Amino acid sequence: MLSKYSSVFNSTIARLHDIHVAMVVVVDHYFFGKNRKLSAAEAKDISGVLDKVAALATLLDSRMLEKQIARMRESLLDDYLCSALRDDVRELKSRLEDELDAKVFLHVPPEKAQYYDQKELFGVAVNERFPKAIRDIERAGNCLALDEGTATVFHLMRVMEVGLAALAQSLAIPYAPNWASYLDRIQKRISERYEVKGIDWKRDEKVYRDISSDLITIKQAWRNPIMHVDRDFSIEEAVEIFRAVQSFMQRLAAQLPVVSDSPPE
Repeated sequence: MLSKYSSVFNSTIARLHDIHVAMVVVVDHYFFGKNRKLSAAEAKDISGVLDKVAALATLLDSRMLEKQIARMRESLLDDYLCSALRDDVRELKSRLEDELDAKVFLHVPPEKAQYYDQKELFGVAVNERFPKAIRDIERAGNCLALDEGTATVFHLMRVMEVGLAALAQSLAIPYAPNWASYLDRIQKRISERYEVKGIDWKRDEKVYRDISSDLITIKQAWRNPIMHVDRDFSIEEAVEIFRAVQSFMQRLAAQLPVVSDSPPE
């Protein structure tokens, strides 16, 4: 993204410009400059600049830049004349500018940059307890950074589904195909008599009831609407839901009893 790489672009283009100007001065203002060969120090400096341009070529997926860089690297292995370098740098700079002009970049404002391309938006504890949710947490953050409210909520509901499956697993409830099936079985399990549920139930009952209640609320308020094309979520709503799901998953990671088996696929 331009906001992330703009300093690299600018500094590289500026460096190419400086080299070009220096070679123009050498070639056009000094008689001997046209046929003067680059010194070892100059060649090393040019090689370093080409490394930076090569990184940009990879980033921009530019074969034209890569071909020009390859030709210049070959010249560095031989007697590279100042006049040839002047022309090659001018061509390289022109190709880089054309590539940048042809690309479309997305801008992330500073207040949203904290959400973009982040691996631990919900914290280390959530990642460790719910590794299946990591990808959707990251994608929810990316969508939020790009002002895609509905897409943000979609990924957050996928995160919640991981939490729902973990809750069911902790209650010895097998895999269910959807939220409704899970929640029905969870409610049935919660309603069973104590002697059926085991000796740990009194200790964990409040946790299970609170988590289950939150899931039912989330299903009705966010999960069901996101599945219908006539409901969109604004970025303000997405931020609010992001924080709510973040808090819920953190609480789930901290409070949900750990079971030996992994949650069902």
